[in-house]
Amino acid sequence: MKLLQRLGFMKADEMDVHIALFAVRSSWIVIIIALMVWSIYDVVTKQTITMPLSILLLGGIVYFSADLYMRRSLSDGNRE
Repeated sequence: MKLLQRLGFMKADEMDVHIALFAVRSSWIVIIIALMVWSIYDVVTKQTITMPLSILLLGGIVYFSADLYMRRSLSDGNRE
């Protein structure tokens, strides 16, 4: 633990967490847009479904299923 502190790693405060979440959201949006454009281009030019569309769909499924799972587990089934 002291080695990490000497290297500059500290426990994240609320601002660090906010900055990290903003960076993750921004990069996720850029990746999703790039995959969508690439998928549309491949479907129009090659008229077939290629790997970018598969990655885009898989990422969406993982995101929404994880979101649903976390919302249900944190709310303990209670709807407010």
